[in-house]
Amino acid sequence: MAVTTTVLKKTRQQVVFKVHGSGADGTFTYLDAMLPDEYVPDPANVVMNITNIVFNATDSTAAPILVKRDGTTIMSLNGTDNWAFSQAYGFAETSNNNADIVVTMPANAGTVYITVSKGGKGVYTVANVVQQNGFVSPNFNANVK
Repeated sequence: MAVTTTVLKKTRQQVVFKVHGSGADGTFTYLDAMLPDEYVPDPANVVMNITNIVFNATDSTAAPILVKRDGTTIMSLNGTDNWAFSQAYGFAETSNNNADIVVTMPANAGTVYITVSKGGKGVYTVANVVQQNGFVSPNFNANVK
């Protein structure tokens, strides 16, 4: 079975990703988290902090679900659980938070729901960048191409 990746919810502050399947990777980038009117001049300034993760790993003992950022495994998920970092414990998983989120699914399938808070100093809406008269705001200091 192939791996499918889906964006279930997307707002200015929060995004929910779903990965389901087996034997492959599902990847989410900052572009998957952006709304149509959001502009990112420098992707290195965008952060996606993991605030919640719900998972079901079918064969968790032999092959857990792996969540990686920038090539580093930040979570190894076994069994079925719901880790509500921000709601239950008051923190978010911020390791390599400006890197893509890559979920490696085991051969025997699984499902993962990842909730992220998004932001950073480099996310703007088009309304922030272009004023009614067409001029760029004097507070906007990015190189617009």
